[in-house]
This record gives sequence, structure tokens and C-alpha cells, in this order.
Amino acid sequence: RDQLYISNYAFLRIRDALMRLDGVGDIRIAGGNEYSMRVWLDIEKMTHVDLTAGDILQAIRGQNVQVAAGVIGQPPIDESGAFQLNVTTEGRLKEVDEFGQIIVKRGDDGRITRLKDVARLELGAQDYSRLSYLDGKSAVAILIYQRPGTNAVDSADVVKQTMADLSKDFPQGIGYEIAYNPTDYVEESINEVFETLFITTILVVLTVFIFLHGWRPTIIPVIAIPIS
Repeated sequence: RDQLYISNYAFLRIRDALMRLDGVGDIRIAGGNEYSMRVWLDIEKMTHVDLTAGDILQAIRGQNVQVAAGVIGQPPIDESGAFQLNVTTEGRLKEVDEFGQIIVKRGDDGRITRLKDVARLELGAQDYSRLSYLDGKSAVAILIYQRPGTNAVDSADVVKQTMADLSKDFPQGIGYEIAYNPTDYVEESINEVFETLFITTILVVLTVFIFLHGWRPTIIPVIAIPIS
């Protein structure tokens, strides 16, 4: 899978699922990109029909808009009509063919020039300057930020389990890898504390045993030490 597909899949499918988890404060996708309609203008064709880049940009902005739907002939009006017509809109343009049909100029003779007549259109990435790889393969980084006041280790465990569940429905050719997890250091620190406590307890017991020369007199001070 290319990076554009991966980044959009991560934004639409993975990000929303992780944002709903308890303990997740924010999620950012690094190294990804968004789909964008790319337009390559043909200067010779534009000159032939007397068009500038500004004219084409204005036409695209004017015809690629979100318009609210409504009803024609619905109250409040002065006179009620015999019919009420529902108005529906398709919203913003999405496909290459739809953008190609944008009218960029109307001639005095009625001739219409469309965007596809003076430009080449392609659905691609918004920006090709940001690329990221993992082990030589296209990838995006999903940065997960902990919500303040929550347990970091518990939050990380929930994220790991959720990613394992989501990966079962990944399209072919898409996988994931946890490249960096700061809670690993937290868990290691906790384990080291317990390990140090265990070793210290053994050394204290042996020291008391050596000085008191017996297990029975050793039990009382050993029990009293942690209590005190």
C-alpha cells in the first residue's frame, strides 16, 4: 500500500477508534498526507482561450462549494404555490470527472470551456514533501498522548489491546508495529523496585540471622523492621 492510502486509513479508521479510549488525550498522525485534487494547467490552451490561473482558481472556488438544501414553495411566502419542490445538493466535488466539468469560461458565442479542456487533473496527495518509512517501507506514525490524571501503564495496555483487535480487519498489505512505548521504562522501573526490595529483604534477614545465631530470634526483628 502507498503512503497516501495508509495515512488516510489511519486517520479515518484507527484515529477515531483510539480517541474513544479511556486515558487517550490526543492523537496526531505524523508523516502522513491527505487526498487532494491536483490540477496541472496547460499554458498554451489557456492562452488560446484567454484564461489566467487566477480565473481558473476563482472558477474552482466558486463551483466547489457546500450549498444548503431547501424547499421551493414552502411557507413563509406571500402566496402558496400549487407545488413544493425539494432542492437537493451533492455538496463538494469529489471525483476527477466532477472537477473536470467545472466551467471556467463562457464565450460570447455561447461556447463553454471546462477545466478538463485546459488542464490535466489527478487525485493525489496534497503534499509530496513529507514522507516517512519504517524498515524501508512506507509508513505513518500515530502519536498517542496520555490524558492528564490517568494511569499511563493501564492506558498503554488498552491501546495495545485495541490495536490488536483493529489489526484483524486491516486490509491486505497493512500492518502495525509499536516502535516506541515510554511506559516500558515505567514498567522496568517498577520491576527494578520490587527486585531491589526483594534482594534487600534477603540481605537484612541474613544479616540479622548471622548476628543472632538462630532463626527464632531472627523472626521478631525481621517482622518488626517493615512494620516500623
